[in-house]
Amino acid sequence: MMIRKDLEKILKELFPEKDISQFSLDRILNAKVDENSIKEAYNFLKDKGINKERMATNAHLLGIDSKTLEKNYQKLNNLGIKNENIASNSAILGINSETIERNYQNLLTIGLKKEKITNFIYLLGRAPETLEKNLQRLLGLGLTNEKIVKNANLLARDPEIIEANYQNLLNLGIKKSKIKTLAHLLSLNPQTIEKNYKNLEKIGLEKEKIASRADLLGRSPKSLKRNYQNHIGLLRQNYKDRVSGKDLIIGHAEILGITPETINSNIQYLNYLGIDYSNKGIILESRTQLKREKMAWMLRELLDYKNLNKEQKREAINNMYEFVSENPILLVKSISSIEKEKERLKCKIRK
Repeated sequence: MMIRKDLEKILKELFPEKDISQFSLDRILNAKVDENSIKEAYNFLKDKGINKERMATNAHLLGIDSKTLEKNYQKLNNLGIKNENIASNSAILGINSETIERNYQNLLTIGLKKEKITNFIYLLGRAPETLEKNLQRLLGLGLTNEKIVKNANLLARDPEIIEANYQNLLNLGIKKSKIKTLAHLLSLNPQTIEKNYKNLEKIGLEKEKIASRADLLGRSPKSLKRNYQNHIGLLRQNYKDRVSGKDLIIGHAEILGITPETINSNIQYLNYLGIDYSNKGIILESRTQLKREKMAWMLRELLDYKNLNKEQKREAINNMYEFVSENPILLVKSISSIEKEKERLKCKIRK
């Protein structure tokens, strides 16, 4: 039987610039393989396009017989997993073919399409019991198969984390119906949710407001803090009082989920248009480019811009700016939504 010293020497020859984890060393030693078997596994992985860096990270694969590796590789190929996807997720080769097949069939059952399974190849390597337990729990929470498919990463989480997050969200006042629409929250680190909740409370958001904007609980705590610090300075109504924009943020908590770049661009553009956003935080949500596209649509569809002469075009632009200033909600609605009101808006803007 190979001793640790001899194994470390072989691995040093194969990966001279890489450190091999204790986990991999133990796995290979426990497999009781010899030097020839290790090198056969190494050559097999190399032939399949798995580079040294990935091999070193998953060195425990060298403790698996090359014939077993070949069997697992063929199973993945037969399921439609491409060679490059296997190479970039090489740890999956350490999972027996029966487990891979069982997990694959479970994913198909909930509606995950074959071509999409490639994006979640790591799920094929999970313990089938974990995958099935999570499926049952998520269905028990009222999530449909379609919702589970959209949040397939949940299936890879520990069932205890899903349960802990669910109970925590309920305790924070988040309704069951809201949790179902924000299923991704169930996969987060429970400490992230708790930290975000406390930070939102410190800002001044009441429990009901946090519950209505529960999506913020899934944000990076650092991003939320950065956004608050940036936005409160930009949105202040009294330039002698830096926190005078706090009420707008509390009233429109969704602003906290918007990047500083989007807020900065929006404020500059809305100021240019002469639009007061001090009590209309919702118009800060969409990107400036989208606002420009909507205004271009209004010029074209409501004011027949293409068929106007130079002087009329200048007047049409001024009319459109004034109209949008009086009806800023139009900058929030989608173009398809505005289009449904086209005739009414056309009459209104031409007055």
